[in-house]
Amino acid sequence: MPAEFATVQRNSLSHFKQIIMKPHSSQANDMNKLFPIFLKLEEMRLLIVGGGNVALEKLNSILNNSPQTQIEMVAPVFCEEIKTISLASTNVRLSERKVGPFDLDFAQIIIVAVDDKSVSEWVHLQAKAKGKLVNVADTPGLCDFYLGSIVNKGHLKIAISTNGKSPTLAKRLKEILQRCCPTWIAFFTISPPSEIN
Repeated sequence: MPAEFATVQRNSLSHFKQIIMKPHSSQANDMNKLFPIFLKLEEMRLLIVGGGNVALEKLNSILNNSPQTQIEMVAPVFCEEIKTISLASTNVRLSERKVGPFDLDFAQIIIVAVDDKSVSEWVHLQAKAKGKLVNVADTPGLCDFYLGSIVNKGHLKIAISTNGKSPTLAKRLKEILQRCCPTWIAFFTISPPSEIN
């Protein structure tokens, strides 16, 4: 193990101790039962309902990881940042209107990012009736899946989930892993370890 990596590992232990507490006995059997998968999202169609800052965050997350994904966005109003991205991307299409049942027919996966509870619940019900996978931002009870924090190093990708319990913890762990995984680790996904000095 290179000295750089070992040093970062040791220094990160104190950070883990600060943010992870020993569970109480009542929590001992509690566990994250989500099944992690990596989707070929660029071979699928995605619908994002919403046009504000939360929708922008979801859009950026998708494009940063699967930039060629076919994305339909529906909202009465879109922020300027989303409009700018759409103008520069042939695979991001905006429909400036209220979402309707037919919009869900386009998509295999749906992300809802609006501050209207009634719209979120309606889209969730429609999605379930049509057999679609849906994520409603900041509403774990209406989610079939969560968007975890992601660490990218070349072809190495690490996804972090706290089962929707602590996005702050997931973000902190992402920061730690970004530091723990040095740049050279990406070469392991390109060449066999024996070829790396």
